[in-house]
Amino acid sequence: MVERLERIGRYTILCRLGRGGMGEVYQARAADGSVVAVKLLRAAEAASEVDLERFAREGAILGRLQHPALVCALSGIEIEDGLAHYAMEYVAGRDLAKVLRDNPAGLEPKRALEIALEVLEGLQYAHEQGVLHRDVKPSNILIEESGRARLADFGLARLAGPGSLTRTGVLLGTPEYMSPEQADGQEPDRRSDLYSLGIVLYEMLTGRPPFSAERPLAVLRMHHRQPAPPLPAELPRGLPGIVAKALRKNPDDRWPTAAALAAALRCISVPIEPPSVPTSSAETRELRPDSMAATETELPAAPPVASRRGWALAVVALCALLALWATSGLWGTVSSAGPPADDGQWEVELLSGERATGSLELIDVRAGRLYLREPSGALRSFAFSNLRGYRRTDEPSP
Repeated sequence: MVERLERIGRYTILCRLGRGGMGEVYQARAADGSVVAVKLLRAAEAASEVDLERFAREGAILGRLQHPALVCALSGIEIEDGLAHYAMEYVAGRDLAKVLRDNPAGLEPKRALEIALEVLEGLQYAHEQGVLHRDVKPSNILIEESGRARLADFGLARLAGPGSLTRTGVLLGTPEYMSPEQADGQEPDRRSDLYSLGIVLYEMLTGRPPFSAERPLAVLRMHHRQPAPPLPAELPRGLPGIVAKALRKNPDDRWPTAAALAAALRCISVPIEPPSVPTSSAETRELRPDSMAATETELPAAPPVASRRGWALAVVALCALLALWATSGLWGTVSSAGPPADDGQWEVELLSGERATGSLELIDVRAGRLYLREPSGALRSFAFSNLRGYRRTDEPSP
């Protein structure tokens, strides 16, 4: 690597921020005076063809991702004086790994959930763009001075689907945060990113990752064979089961999407105001069958809201539900203790006239969505605003 750099292309170097497998990241000043981060590939003579391809792919992927929960690119790949580089946003703050080193017992559950929900917002957006991160870990989560979390370093990211620059027999990622399928060299999907985030959430709650050993191979075996140690009993009700579902060995048994995991975390009864995770704009959304089964721990009641605005939204949502039942002639109950039993059989009717029946999995009042598992096993999500009404079908009408 070139030492004592003063300039990289059109950027004036201020200091080095870090070093990675393919190169280094510098804090720099652009011609307009703004402060940016510049990622520089190591000298061409030391870089392999695969490194060059991967670096170009990273820049291309970042160029298509623009979201406040992600650290985004500000330029494409540029090559000047033999130095391949690109500029991205500079985030003033520190990464989550440093935050956890300063908090060896872990973070307060409220703060851990805030960070997880903000990262899930970025992951949901990236997955909707067809991008897998593949290296979600504390050092790749930057915490701004304002406290907001942003997901960074898409150096191992790739577009979902066949084809990869990963060489046979070479594992890419960090063993402590790799999913079992990644450790096995299998094709990952978005549920692999959610497994890795589950590891991060576990570490935020306890101060340590669930699996650790001196040898990386031993850690990879743990991901395959060992369940994660139980989380502390004093955590908020429902949270251990949600994390356990994220860490299941079989991807089909995990949360299917970042939006589904975020919806479950929003049900935890701690006073937080999470960011909204984008969901499909379609009236109904088909999710992977059997991928959102109830957790081992019963989901708790909807959380208390931390502001007048939050209370107002919750009250409006509940009133909307009551109005639906009253105007449609359909009936049903949602007690203050939480959603009805998940084995209850329900029928919903959309504004379009379409009807669907199945067992109720979850009513997420704050997200304004209802999750229903059909007899075929498909899990469907319905926005309250798209429903004419719904009723229990396994109880007699009053």
